[in-house]
Amino acid sequence: MAMSGVDGMCRPLAYQAFVFVEGQFAGTLSPKPMNSRLDGDIERIFLINSDSILVEFKRYSKTDPLCCSSAISRVSFAIEPQEAKPVLIPLSVTTENK
Repeated sequence: MAMSGVDGMCRPLAYQAFVFVEGQFAGTLSPKPMNSRLDGDIERIFLINSDSILVEFKRYSKTDPLCCSSAISRVSFAIEPQEAKPVLIPLSVTTENK
């Protein structure tokens, strides 16, 4: 993971999670940089096996306090070889209330 800054409480701002396989870049876990305590912020990352990742993203509604998202989206990813390079591919998304 990498970030470009932090807020006043040292929480990451404009951060991204990168996936590498044997030193080769495969992709990012989010389509755009994320900010702590905002919709789409990563909550947890699970390495299922050498070619599968599950990521939980916090989902905030307009009425949620910044401390507590009301839902979570789980995205499953596969890492597949394409033209001798690994590529991170989102397979499915499920969202549920907490």
